Amino acid sequence: MAQCGIPRSWSDGGRVHQARSQPQIGKSSRFGSFNDRRRARVPDLKRWDGASRTSQPWDCLGKRDPELWHRKGNCLVYLHGRGQSSRSPSFKVPYNTLLATQCQPLIARCIRRDIPETLDLEASQIELYIPAPPTATEAEVIRHYLDIRNFFAWILRRSMVGEHLGATLIRLLHTMTELRCLGVNNADDLLSYADEEGYLEMCNQPAHALSMLQFAEYCQDRRLYIEAFTHCTGMFEELYVDPEYQVITSATRRLLRQAKAEMDEKLGQATLMLQNFLDEDLSQAHLGLTVGGRSHLERFRTFLHAFFATKLGYYPPTSIDQRYLIFPPAIYRTMRDDIEALYELLILSASSSPAFTAGSTDHQRISKNLLAP
Repeated sequence: MAQCGIPRSWSDGGRVHQARSQPQIGKSSRFGSFNDRRRARVPDLKRWDGASRTSQPWDCLGKRDPELWHRKGNCLVYLHGRGQSSRSPSFKVPYNTLLATQCQPLIARCIRRDIPETLDLEASQIELYIPAPPTATEAEVIRHYLDIRNFFAWILRRSMVGEHLGATLIRLLHTMTELRCLGVNNADDLLSYADEEGYLEMCNQPAHALSMLQFAEYCQDRRLYIEAFTHCTGMFEELYVDPEYQVITSATRRLLRQAKAEMDEKLGQATLMLQNFLDEDLSQAHLGLTVGGRSHLERFRTFLHAFFATKLGYYPPTSIDQRYLIFPPAIYRTMRDDIEALYELLILSASSSPAFTAGSTDHQRISKNLLAP
């Protein structure tokens, strides 16, 4: 598989993000209100808790979000136009945190307009009004609420909320591009947050791996794409039942199927060698070993077979694949640990005892055969 099918135009280490068209936030004097409109079908929203590696149903849509109500906050955030609704503020955040995260464009666009110019904003309570566009449909109003909610969740380092984590992170990147200062690296800042939140922990986490794969493909982040793609290939059998799999591109799904087929074929070839501990590869037909070398190799192979048969109950284990001989993953991990420990023991013995002669003819022939391409 040539570089996971990554387009050649992608840079090796950088993240190339071209801002795409998004609904503009809060640029009209006419405002829509979430509760004032007829409700659209609300998607099945989840709160993605990266620290616990879980997702739970979330039903705070249109309500005050307790996660985003900072007890020391002095900036009230309304998701409607001033005077257009009696709803209370949705979020409360520290004003200096908005400044620290370079959200001056958000402040300039959405701050209450009739405050005195001499007012010390950092020491006073201020109000931000962030309405959905007046022509927004019910579904767009819901997306607007979630976009703003997740933007403030990023500011306060809280968990994301959405139907799909990958798409949620992509929309967050758009919102950050629109509401933060020019010149900041939004992709890097978002990935730093994702790392802190635990979304970059992809080992045995299909939802995280698929989400980061979708995000990396969108941003053309080569490094992240390869890492997420590798995890997804290893967990391929678990991907189908995860909702995130349905929202990655068809091209990426095709590449994953190809990579899985290639991995199974190579794993099957390696397992065939483990099945009899290289009996064919190190046979007399391939090596001209001395009688003593052949006898020693057979005793070593017999020892390995007896050891793993005792430890695993029987050897070789039953294949988990119908096309190739493939052991369960736990078997590979067990054998790797034991063989690494044996290798370290042999290295230690060779360095401390003259009985081990690494320069023998038999040793050279075996090494040459094992290292041959």
